[in-house]
Amino acid sequence: MKIFKILIVFILFQISSATESISTAISDVILKFHPKYSRKLEIILYGENSQHLKDILDEVQRKLKKIPKILRNIEDTNQWNHQLKDSSLILIKSVENLKIFNRKALLDNLTPNPDLKFFIYCESATYTSIQTVAAQIFLGHSSAHISEFEYFIINDNKYNQIAVQTFQYFSKKNCNHPKIINVGYFDKIKQKWIKLSKIDKYKNLFNCELTIGIPPNYENSIFYKRLDPLNNKIIPMGIQEDLIKILSQINNFRYSYKKLNIGQTPNDFAKIVAHMETDEPFVIFSLKSMDHMGRFEIQITSVFFSTKTVFLITPGELYTPYEKLLLPFDFDTWMLLIFTFTSALSIIFIMNRLTKTIQQIVFGKKVQTPSLNVIGTFFGIGQLREPDNNFGRLLLINFLLFCLVIRNAYQGVMFEMMTKEMRRPEAQTFENLWENNFDVYYDVEMYNHTITGIDGWKKFNLKYMSFYDMQSFYENNHDNSKIKAALLVPIDWKTFIQVKGLTLWPTLKQEVKTLQVGFVFFRNNYFMYLVENVLQRLIDAGILQHSYTYHEEILYKFIFPDEPGPKILSLYDLSHGFIVWLVTCGVAVIVFFGEILVFLVCKKRMIQEEKVEEKNDDEEDFSNCISLSTSESSISSIDSDLRKFKFAKIHPIMDENQSYLTNLENIKPKIELIENFKVKKMKKSSN
Repeated sequence: MKIFKILIVFILFQISSATESISTAISDVILKFHPKYSRKLEIILYGENSQHLKDILDEVQRKLKKIPKILRNIEDTNQWNHQLKDSSLILIKSVENLKIFNRKALLDNLTPNPDLKFFIYCESATYTSIQTVAAQIFLGHSSAHISEFEYFIINDNKYNQIAVQTFQYFSKKNCNHPKIINVGYFDKIKQKWIKLSKIDKYKNLFNCELTIGIPPNYENSIFYKRLDPLNNKIIPMGIQEDLIKILSQINNFRYSYKKLNIGQTPNDFAKIVAHMETDEPFVIFSLKSMDHMGRFEIQITSVFFSTKTVFLITPGELYTPYEKLLLPFDFDTWMLLIFTFTSALSIIFIMNRLTKTIQQIVFGKKVQTPSLNVIGTFFGIGQLREPDNNFGRLLLINFLLFCLVIRNAYQGVMFEMMTKEMRRPEAQTFENLWENNFDVYYDVEMYNHTITGIDGWKKFNLKYMSFYDMQSFYENNHDNSKIKAALLVPIDWKTFIQVKGLTLWPTLKQEVKTLQVGFVFFRNNYFMYLVENVLQRLIDAGILQHSYTYHEEILYKFIFPDEPGPKILSLYDLSHGFIVWLVTCGVAVIVFFGEILVFLVCKKRMIQEEKVEEKNDDEEDFSNCISLSTSESSISSIDSDLRKFKFAKIHPIMDENQSYLTNLENIKPKIELIENFKVKKMKKSSN
């Protein structure tokens, strides 16, 4: 069965608006939602036509040059003998004609098409009339082929913009009345579509109180227990109560139950429901109903229609205390720890095979047992001998911070896990059920209409169970982890919207084909829809989880979340601690290399200062030599005196030498100064 979507765009203008403005807006909207490459466009003049409508039509046809068009002029509103197969532009004079067209064409003669779009312009339309017609379209279709229905209102405002609007229910100001929101607009000056905001998905109902209505045959309902005989209150139990409780927590609304004393037949039920007057939002949350005469279902057809298969699966087994030791971290985090310790021990093993000099650079001179230091750092025991060099201390600090992040995270999650019950995850696919020896129970109607014809089901050991037995089985075993069972339940999720004056007539079926689930909201005869697509919303909220796709049959598993348990930490959860660790490591590395840079700069300055001092000493010695040589004798004479002095020291016995030595005692400082100067000069020339 193919599923189709329908889009209807209402174009709202004041009657006094200019023809040029209206035609421009209509053509721009059509080009936006109905591109040129798509199928042909059918233009319909329905009902009494005025010259104003004909002028608008001429302008629109002139602007839509490349779109093939079919023109129909139907003045008699009761004559309608063909189906709407293509996207259409409908020009209507009055709201009465709009309602007739809605009943004759959109409700009774609509052919499902994968890309149907309708553009409706009514001269005297208002927001109220458009909402009424839209609600009739929402509830009027009996075709199960239509899965989604969207409608927008195109309003030509006074700011040179064409606004795209829609209704939104459950706003912050009130719980019951819809408000108009802008989802986009077209700027006439810039000739550009601008998206303003997305439609709220109604994840928050702002603590509105909803009344849950019990169907008339609630005594025999498989989803409710009988009334409390003492205070005549309803005792809700079972699948429906669990689902409503989860929805109220996720979507933030309060709820209470109310008995509907409205007769014994589905028709009486429908009449009273459709005309019910109540001061609070009212909800009919309808699943399968049973009576004494047989099995029947109250099926309210709406545009949101999708049959899906739901598994009600018992929870997994409890983890043992020893298995919990590995639960705090996921697989990737454990692999990171193994990689870190393996790398550290491998580096230590390689370093022990290298020279002592390299070991002292990395570990330091005092560290003799680096492996024990690594283990002690991780468990927070302490160091046997701390490294005495900067590089070894840098490695120790970085590893210490890494172990601190891991150890604190593990201890925090481990403490919470030891104080709570932890269960194994439930089966996610058909294969998981088969591998874990689950018993799959089904209803006979489900088997006849869904399972037959799918080869993948033949390998399962399917067992028959009636809906009564399924309800009892669920109530008794939905929290029993020792029983491996899955209840195969087909569900139709439906949403409804209704306004005042519309009567809802459910249909009666003698054979139950599917389990019907619906949300109906009342406020002074208002049906209000909760979401655009309930099934998708429940998936987004985490209530329904997509499990497996097989032969175009999408299967879902029902999740009944208990108290939120401790979270298994992943690398992403530890990323904040790792970021702090990396920043600290970066700072330590910067400081380490900064010290090296400062040391090199200081050493260079010391060398330069030594050279300057040597140069100054040379200049001073030279100047002293010059001064001595000029005041006493020349440098050459000093050299000759020096030679004589050395000869006299070798032969001190000779008298002349003895006297010469005595005379040379006065010039001894000069001789030593010259010798030092020559030595320095020779060293400098050799360098």
